[in-house]
Amino acid sequence: MYLLTISLFELGQFLRILLWVFIPIFILVLLITTYIHHRRKRQVPKVVLEMGDLLMSGEADAIAYAEYQPDEDKLYKGLLWMKEKFEEYRVQADERVGLLRVQLDERKPVHRVYNDW
Repeated sequence: MYLLTISLFELGQFLRILLWVFIPIFILVLLITTYIHHRRKRQVPKVVLEMGDLLMSGEADAIAYAEYQPDEDKLYKGLLWMKEKFEEYRVQADERVGLLRVQLDERKPVHRVYNDW
């Protein structure tokens, strides 16, 4: 029984042939997948955001894209809700920073502690 012996040059040639075959196939599959995804997204929205309600893909298939018209009042209320949440988060962050500053001011500097020994 003989062992299969190949040189590094032959291995390199084999890998180059594989790359010449599989890279174009990969690019072609990637383009086809992108086109199919784009076509589906254009036809029907998969997730419709409406005042925090989510329609999953099964429900969204029933809604045609032309039928979905956002309500101006709901859109404005949604923006106001987002603004209030942002301001609430900003106030919480300011409180945390203030608390950290107080804690930092209460600490002794490290060099003074070492000098006291």
